[in-house]
Amino acid sequence: MDLLLCRLGWISFWITLTASVRILEIPPINCTQNGLKCTAVKSNCLHSSWLQFMDCTPTNPLWKSEPEVGIRMDENGDEVPVMVINWRAQIDGSIRCLNGTQVHVLKLSNNDHFCVQFIFQNELKNMLNPDGNAWSFSLDRIVAEPGHTYMISVSNLPKPNIGADYYHIAKNLSVPECSDHRIRRTKLCQQKGSLWESNINLVVSGEDATIHFNTGNYSEKYVVFFKCSENDKDHKSVMKENQTSRSVTFSLSKWSPTCCNFNVEVQPFFVGCENDCIRHRKSFSFCQGTDDPNVQPNKFPYWVIPALGGVLALVVACFFFLVCRKRRKGVEPLIHNVNLDAPRRPRKVLILYSLDHPLYKEIVLKLYAFLKAECGIEVILDLLDTTWLGVVGRMQWLDWQKQQIEKSSDKILILCSRGIRAKWEAMCGNGKVLLKEDVRSSMGDMLTPALSLIIPDFLGSASFGKYMVAYFEDVSSEQDIPGPFRITVKYKLMKHFEEIYFRIVDKEKHEPGRINRVEGISQDEYCKRPCGKALQDAIDAFQAYQVENPDWFEQECVDSEEEVAESYPVDTAANSVLCCVPQLKEGLPILINEVGILRDTEELYAVTPLVQDEGESLLSCVVLPGVHPDNYQVLTSQPVIQ
Repeated sequence: MDLLLCRLGWISFWITLTASVRILEIPPINCTQNGLKCTAVKSNCLHSSWLQFMDCTPTNPLWKSEPEVGIRMDENGDEVPVMVINWRAQIDGSIRCLNGTQVHVLKLSNNDHFCVQFIFQNELKNMLNPDGNAWSFSLDRIVAEPGHTYMISVSNLPKPNIGADYYHIAKNLSVPECSDHRIRRTKLCQQKGSLWESNINLVVSGEDATIHFNTGNYSEKYVVFFKCSENDKDHKSVMKENQTSRSVTFSLSKWSPTCCNFNVEVQPFFVGCENDCIRHRKSFSFCQGTDDPNVQPNKFPYWVIPALGGVLALVVACFFFLVCRKRRKGVEPLIHNVNLDAPRRPRKVLILYSLDHPLYKEIVLKLYAFLKAECGIEVILDLLDTTWLGVVGRMQWLDWQKQQIEKSSDKILILCSRGIRAKWEAMCGNGKVLLKEDVRSSMGDMLTPALSLIIPDFLGSASFGKYMVAYFEDVSSEQDIPGPFRITVKYKLMKHFEEIYFRIVDKEKHEPGRINRVEGISQDEYCKRPCGKALQDAIDAFQAYQVENPDWFEQECVDSEEEVAESYPVDTAANSVLCCVPQLKEGLPILINEVGILRDTEELYAVTPLVQDEGESLLSCVVLPGVHPDNYQVLTSQPVIQ
């Protein structure tokens, strides 16, 4: 039991250090009062009394007033919202057992927590303080983040023994949004744009439209969205550049000439909310008969009534025409085929997955080949970047790839499987998971550090567009998707592969009046392509293996790396790196030598042909490694001239 409590203590201590709940440090907390010497301690929510049996424990405290939000000055002299907590001890005989009190604050949105303990330096011999009142305490130093809810609990020390009644009191405190007049002028709210007055204005002159707006403090970047209709819209980014106001001009030369109602939206990037800040919107109307462009026209032209009647009659006629046509031969949807032309900048996608099994690794490699060969998409895969990954390290490689994707319109594809669910549960405290393929791989477990990097992005909806969550429905299920990923759209492969492609290239599949399709990548057509056929074969092979071995995942889990070494002894006759030296015959100005490679194991081979240049008559040498047609292999060939 002592060992369990110690472990819980270290876990709680680590969580406290990384929590976002903070306390004002200056001036130091002073809990000393007349008749009581007290020391305030920021704790890890554990107390030494938990580890020993106590003969006497105090009763629960009582609220002196409801917890509320107040305003205090921080170390820099800025106003910040804080929690004001007041409580008192009960007037009973257990006051002699009271040697401290503890305040525990829990942030309900992400379970961050913080504890402050008041440790008494002398024993309380009287139930009342020298003023004749109950012993009372207060704390107003914990910073409250606007728009969040906290659970505040207070308990006396020492706490009751295990198995005894647990005495504590708890209340929920909801902090208002920055729009509330009480906290909108605090530093935290100003950093989220609470005092920003955009004052958006639009001026249309000929074929140009100019938008003017005021900038705000703590935001250096703005994105201006300008829209008339779904087909007539545009956006531009502009930097503050130490200016109090900025202007952005849009060209209307290619817009519809009937556009007269415009919607303007300005997105700021304040340091307190980054890309999830509140946008300011304003509508303008320049239609004929409107005096003020900021107000929609009030005059209703009477000639519109007969026009609407004619349009209504035409719509009714078209409706009956379509019904009659459908009865004769049915109505076919308008399907528009989209060509897989190479975009101006190749789109990239980073694939995150778990090395569940060698057959599942083959599926990932075949998916990489299909995306690259059939869709023209540049795929980032750790299996094919082992050299750089070994130089910079796993976490640095993942963090750099994530930063590059955040700066562009590229995406991250998360392939969920039985392994990713088990590793997520292990991160939540269900025990360590070690897979054989992770031990065999020179990279080790790449998924666990990747999850620690991307999970914070799922706390805000602004980052959802960068991530795509998918799983192969023939070898995995929706139950394999970890909890944080279930709030996004979930794709089944290869049923929804076409939707994933449109997400990667930022194009809508369903548009007004038509449905975009890509020939050769749908569920019924992808296996007709060579790379698609290889992907389908890999999926079928793993599915058949799962049917024959229902406990396949338990077989892949090991307790230590030594078990993998004992199960798969090293074969000195089979090297993981092959060096093929083709023999060259002099006498011809150009010599061509072909190297044939066959795969007998499940390893990845790097083939480096070595060319010996011994005579001056050798002008050029071309080495063509050939891959056995019955095996699908990823090979790297690097000619080296000595």
